[in-house]
Amino acid sequence: PVWCAGTGCEAFFPEGDNEYEEVQCSDCKWWSHIRCLPKGINWHDPAVEFICRRCQFFEPEELVLFPPPGTSNLDEGTVRWYPARFLSRDREQQGTDLEFEFVWLDCVENAVGAGQKFSASREFCKAVYHLCEEPGKIKRSQLPKVRMPQYLDPNFAGHNNPQLEAIFDSAIPSITGILSDFSDLHPLVRHY
Repeated sequence: PVWCAGTGCEAFFPEGDNEYEEVQCSDCKWWSHIRCLPKGINWHDPAVEFICRRCQFFEPEELVLFPPPGTSNLDEGTVRWYPARFLSRDREQQGTDLEFEFVWLDCVENAVGAGQKFSASREFCKAVYHLCEEPGKIKRSQLPKVRMPQYLDPNFAGHNNPQLEAIFDSAIPSITGILSDFSDLHPLVRHY
């Protein structure tokens, strides 16, 4: 059975689909189209394990918005959302509050435990993931202020370090590429 987890596809063929090459998720056992998945990976290599977006939610090292663990009502307009980095999923902890591990980023003002690791359950991650994917659900007032390097301040006149400037300039296409995977309606993407 095919339920493609590739970017923008979501094709659903419970009886199968032989039109495109596919790879099977090692968790849920549904198949996804190889053409819809990240390029540059040999999905036919048996050493490459595929875990679909519905099972994993986040890619390793992905930056995500996350409310403090234990938040009971994610839809509440007063919930604060903070940037965190997804570290890993412990499959042995499946179904527990320790299944997904993150670390809070220290680039925000008044962050909750900046630099500290925290864990969350599959159900909590699923709710967070779907809420973040839904345009307009998280309001600007729910986001913290992010401390940006002085270099990114539009009023910054510049500096006399061309090497540093080249490093920052070289990162802009990568950041833009990452953000292009998300909807322009997302407040962080729209702001950038």
